[in-house]
Order: sequence, then C-alpha cells, then structure tokens
Amino acid sequence: MLRVVLDTNIVVSGMLWSGVPSKIVEAVYTRRIRPVVTELLLDELSSVLGRPKFENRLKLVGKSVDELIHDYVVFAEIIDSQPLPRPVSVDRDDDMFIACAIAGKVTYLVSGDPHLLNVGRYEDVQIITAVALLPLMSVNPSMPE
Repeated sequence: MLRVVLDTNIVVSGMLWSGVPSKIVEAVYTRRIRPVVTELLLDELSSVLGRPKFENRLKLVGKSVDELIHDYVVFAEIIDSQPLPRPVSVDRDDDMFIACAIAGKVTYLVSGDPHLLNVGRYEDVQIITAVALLPLMSVNPSMPE
C-alpha cells in the first residue's frame, strides 16, 4: 500500500468538498493509500476543521470534527517524528509535514501549499500536488484499480 503524508489542506478539502482531494481521501477510506501522521498533524487537522468558516460544510457532510478525525485515524499510521535540524520551508509551520515524511520513510508528501510545493524535494521525499498523486495511486501494483 502506498504510504503518504497528506497536508492538512488536502485532507480538509477532501473531507468537505468534491474534487481531486476527495478522491485522495476516498482512497484512504478504501485502503488504497495509507496516510502517515503524527499527533501534531492530527491536532492541526482538528483545529482547522473546527474553524467557524467550516461549520456549514460540517453540517452538509453530517459529521462532527471528532467523527471526521476518528474516521480518518482508523486508516492512518501514527508515528513520532523529531523537528527538522534546520528550517526547510519558508513557512516554518510546514516543516512538521516534512519531518513526518522523513520519520515515516514515505516517498510522497501531498500538498496544495505553495511554500511546500516550492521545496519540491527534501532528502528522499518528493512534495507533489494532489493531481500528481492520482496516477501514482493507479500504477501501484499493490492497489486495486
């Protein structure tokens, strides 16, 4: 199974709207990909989903923040990671995603954040868009079509 780190913007978009990120979240729920997360990433996801601007979307999907987090965590691999030895992204808050990807030994960090996408690659981690992940999911021999 393809293991990836998904930036919060991908997960939130995928949980609350249709489109490419929703295909990625659906791939998580159907065990076609496995998100690798840390408690810090889960805390950020919970915090972002809890923002007042998402209240109406939560009502439309018929789930609470806690329910969405629980549904996601069931399919995730939770790991520990250490902060990076030096800043990598212009936005230092984004470094926690890179640190998770390094600690989890994943190949892909998926994001829509320009600060992360501009890094492009760090060590063995490629930072790619959600659109770029779609064909990689379909060519992985261990994943059903």
